[in-house]
Amino acid sequence: MKVPYAKKRQKETDELRQIALDCDLTEELKWGKPCFTFLKKNVAIVIPLKESCAFSFFKGALLKDPKHILERIGEHTQAGRWIKFTSPREIAALRSTLKDYLYEAIKLEESGKRIERKKPSEYPIPEELQRKLDNNAVLRSAFATLTPGRRKSYIFHVSSAKQAKTRAARAEKCVPMILSGAGSMSCRTEVESSHSVPNVQNSSRHNHDWGRNHRLTVGNPMRPADHCRAAKGTAFKVWKTMPEDEHYFGLGDKTGPMDHRNLAFTMWNTDQFGWQESTDPLYKDIPFIFGLRNGSAYGLFLDNTYRSSYDFGKEFHDAYSFGSEGGDLDYYFFYGPDPKRVVELYTQLVGH
Repeated sequence: MKVPYAKKRQKETDELRQIALDCDLTEELKWGKPCFTFLKKNVAIVIPLKESCAFSFFKGALLKDPKHILERIGEHTQAGRWIKFTSPREIAALRSTLKDYLYEAIKLEESGKRIERKKPSEYPIPEELQRKLDNNAVLRSAFATLTPGRRKSYIFHVSSAKQAKTRAARAEKCVPMILSGAGSMSCRTEVESSHSVPNVQNSSRHNHDWGRNHRLTVGNPMRPADHCRAAKGTAFKVWKTMPEDEHYFGLGDKTGPMDHRNLAFTMWNTDQFGWQESTDPLYKDIPFIFGLRNGSAYGLFLDNTYRSSYDFGKEFHDAYSFGSEGGDLDYYFFYGPDPKRVVELYTQLVGH
């Protein structure tokens, strides 16, 4: 995985790596970044940023921080805390302090102490969203059946607006997404177990861990509804409503027209000699699709390494689908609405 600004912040990264190694931590490459563990537990990670290089503690909220140098990573971050550096000189000035903080973090792991995280139910629902829920029983029921993380994403998205009219507008736009069972497209995704996952504005992450021998069918596959899912064993398949005027691009090396509508593809890198127009799969598969409708664009990235498939109306004329033979159902949705913005959001996540 390519990490943005890694080369730009190489000197700071090397300095911070050495400090962590001096504390007898184990270095591992996680999420494309130097991560330092103790007894296989994440302790700290180095995160190159555009204007600085951050040294982040996974349980920073539990550190005493006598020097008052730790910062909250995001407005709603509960566990992680980081320190930002703009030069090796700044790091050298805090070398001994960083070591003290690392040794304290190691003791926390030895003690087994955990962060008492705030539950989604403990976050107040903004008035503008609550009013929508109170006036619509179907919406209220749909909101209650969302995963805790998705409920929280809507609460954060609406409440983060400063003006009441903006909060009301956001609540209005959230209604169809809540009814479809999706996460907020405009929420700031937060994965607190990994500070390295970018907080990508206008994107949402959808994760479903089916487990082994778990079976689930939602909706009727013969008349696919938006966000309809089906799973058998460790395999899964997702159907989404396909408007008549929507077009689809992407997926890497594929034969045929650029617009994939009415076509189906297999995703499995294959060194195919003497390929023809109908040959599939081919050399390079990228599980990212680009949807375009009336000038508005979105992207969808399936984070799954198993053999997978995409169908853009070949199976059902009013639905497109994607699925995999195994692994987690874990995908990201990027809303533009302009195409350039979709590409920017996608590359923020996976690199250039």
